Amino acid sequence: MMKSILLIFLVMVSCVSGANEADDANDVTAPVKVISLKKVILNEKVTADGVMRAESIGGRDVNFGYDVIIGSVWVHEGEKVSKGQKLFSIHPTESTRLAFKQSQAELENARSEMQRVERLSKQHLVGNSQYSQARQALKKARAGYDALRHSGTSRTVVAPFSGSANNVSLTPGGVLSAGTAALKLDTGGRIAELSLLPERVDQVKIGNKVSLTDVFDDGRRCEGSVITVGENISSPGYTIPVTVKVPPSCSSLRIGAAISATIYTDSINHLAVPRSAILGGKQDRFVYLDENGKAKKVAVETGIKDGEWVAVNGNIKEGQSIVVQGNYELSEGMAVKVIQ
Repeated sequence: MMKSILLIFLVMVSCVSGANEADDANDVTAPVKVISLKKVILNEKVTADGVMRAESIGGRDVNFGYDVIIGSVWVHEGEKVSKGQKLFSIHPTESTRLAFKQSQAELENARSEMQRVERLSKQHLVGNSQYSQARQALKKARAGYDALRHSGTSRTVVAPFSGSANNVSLTPGGVLSAGTAALKLDTGGRIAELSLLPERVDQVKIGNKVSLTDVFDDGRRCEGSVITVGENISSPGYTIPVTVKVPPSCSSLRIGAAISATIYTDSINHLAVPRSAILGGKQDRFVYLDENGKAKKVAVETGIKDGEWVAVNGNIKEGQSIVVQGNYELSEGMAVKVIQ
């Protein structure tokens, strides 16, 4: 009898102890930080690498019909220049000086011969063919002189029109051979040529806004828009060419600069939470709400990610309190206390 009474007593003590432990667990309050659930404008983005190029809509090579020595250089690759702006100075080489003097002598000789033939023609002592030959010789000598008449002296070369200086091949003291372009002056502005991974190309559309940044100087930035998207060809290591138009007002990115690009492919105004609010794996993501001081677990599906913000869908609505810190310690129904 005594053993039965003792056994009943121990069972009762155990139940009371278990109840107290459960009460203690329910009394645990977790400190958390929350935000009010709201809609956020989210931008879906695609990244790519590329290089700045000149857009060759119109332009002209700056070259000379004779050898010159490069003097001072004031223009730089990719620089926007105005009509009349100083580009560089040139000096004649010795061979150019000699060629110029020879052209002067040939012109004087041709003029003298023409004068002689004209006198004889008035006396009817020369025929039409001889007169025509003298005129052709004078015309040729004058053309040769005109081609070299600026070559005999040093001078400053200025921009014949406004544009972008590209393919600049100027070294002070170096010799620029006849016909070799010192630079190309383009009027078509600048473009960015990007290389995009094939799996992302379907997201990119003509007109998408693009942010461009110099790889070696993130202070140099420009905004542009997509003007062409290449064909998606499935091939190992193949990338899709994307062309971005850069407005004339942006001159910080020079021709030839290596760039990184962010293409904004979509924009939505949607319920979103910080990344820290989302728990679980790919198939069972969830967030915790603070509902009247108790943690409530709610399953969610995630969408566009933009920086620290992630679009979410689920049994949630704007204005609810979402736990963004302290949520790793929570369980369903646990008491929570909001801290600042």
